[in-house]
Amino acid sequence: MTFFEKLEEELEQHEDFSFFENGKYDNLGNCFDFTYETIPAGESRKTDGRIGILVRGEGSYDFRGEKKHASRFDVFGMEYNQWGNSEPAPTVFTAETDGRVIWADYNVCTSVCYASCWYHGQLIREIKEAYGRQHDMKVMSI
Repeated sequence: MTFFEKLEEELEQHEDFSFFENGKYDNLGNCFDFTYETIPAGESRKTDGRIGILVRGEGSYDFRGEKKHASRFDVFGMEYNQWGNSEPAPTVFTAETDGRVIWADYNVCTSVCYASCWYHGQLIREIKEAYGRQHDMKVMSI
């Protein structure tokens, strides 16, 4: 199974990311700098300019000085303000159970690519919505 097939399998199980059509994942390789990592329970990883999307397991990370719990499809390593502007939020993610994280380069993931592909813009909107739900806030999308 290729990386993008694994990604597809993970994301299709979550209603927010259901806009991805089956077989479209090769296109994502042209836009995003994704890596997929299994993190054993008790181990930690720095975000280092990346956004993490937890697709399996549970963990925690620091957000504005507060320890936050992360569960399936939570996003970390960035923050949005209410106007939809984002910035990196460097943190350390610690797996509480064996887990899997999709890592994406912050700069690549938060800017629509030169081809303005629909799925890139859609992914940015979906990440904003997931972030808003996690942090109990409305994030505007333009």
